[in-house]
Amino acid sequence: TEIVKTITYPKYLFRFRPMTEYSLDNLRTNTLYFSNAADYDDPFDSYIHIDKKQLSEKLDSVLKSFEDVEKIKMVSKQIIGTEITDKGLRQIDSFGKETMMAIVDRVLKNVRFSIRENDKSVCFSEDSTNRSLWLKYAQNHRGYCLVYDIEDLNNCIIGNKDWVTQLNNNELVTLYPVYYSNE
Repeated sequence: TEIVKTITYPKYLFRFRPMTEYSLDNLRTNTLYFSNAADYDDPFDSYIHIDKKQLSEKLDSVLKSFEDVEKIKMVSKQIIGTEITDKGLRQIDSFGKETMMAIVDRVLKNVRFSIRENDKSVCFSEDSTNRSLWLKYAQNHRGYCLVYDIEDLNNCIIGNKDWVTQLNNNELVTLYPVYYSNE
């Protein structure tokens, strides 16, 4: 929620669309198509960065304080919904750091896959003249570009939902800018 407070929204957002039956139906019904990141061209889109060095240090800390059984039982109950058994505790204690990091790595891959498969998004631009977007998303300039005036709440009804109010109330729809870097 802290990052949302720092975002400055532009007056207009633009959405490039091809002339297809689906996009024209979205226009006619005042709806948006939300896709999942698994359908995007960029395999790093929606990719969550995990600081493995920091995670390894935290794991060291946990393994060193393994004698605090009650904390471990509490954490397991929060993560998997059930308290870990004494047999499970002995098994984890025998794993060692490398095995634990391998397990954590596998869990992170599953989380990344789940996010790419299940989280839905719709993309807008702040630039209606972006040539690349016209080429790729508006059929080489044969499509159209929708303009959303997000400062005027009367223009922010999608279907029957006022998405700017939902955005401000942190409900259902959240609008985040995307920043690209070489890192």
